[in-house]
Amino acid sequence: MSGINIKGEVSIDNGNNKIEAENSITKSGIRQLVTLLGFVAHNVNPAHGNLYDSSARIKLGDDTSTKTALSTESLQGALISGSADSRTVTSSESGGTYKAKLINTWDSGTLTEDTLGEVVLETYGLKASGNIPYDAYDYHSQSQNFFGRASSADGDFSSFTIDTTEPLTVVYKIIFEV
Repeated sequence: MSGINIKGEVSIDNGNNKIEAENSITKSGIRQLVTLLGFVAHNVNPAHGNLYDSSARIKLGDDTSTKTALSTESLQGALISGSADSRTVTSSESGGTYKAKLINTWDSGTLTEDTLGEVVLETYGLKASGNIPYDAYDYHSQSQNFFGRASSADGDFSSFTIDTTEPLTVVYKIIFEV
């Protein structure tokens, strides 16, 4: 085996705006993957809950000028108000490609008419204590862990004004290729 390639893809669908983009996985996201592998390998205190109880959320922001750095750990602009009306998580495996996919849909009329400039993925659940190599793993069902970001500032997509008369769907995929 020559290695594992990890990448993220984001698609956004809102009326006439249909976007396919790649995203930047951040240091926090990489640390979460290492933590998850360590948690599974060491089976630390399984009483804290099933790993599948961990959830993820897609958040929308209005920043169009701040580039994503490895150290980015939050939305860079204001959170666009409105909660997703539906969330779906799936995973698949095919030939040496493994995918995890989160789909959030906001129904028409649930978002404010803002400029969409960034889309972020946050996970809730496992959180590392300390630095790599981690010597402690904690299960925090309410802890927010910034995973990655697609943004217009990075050139991932062109910002646009949300069409509130149409639903907005974001598909966030994390892909592992062996």
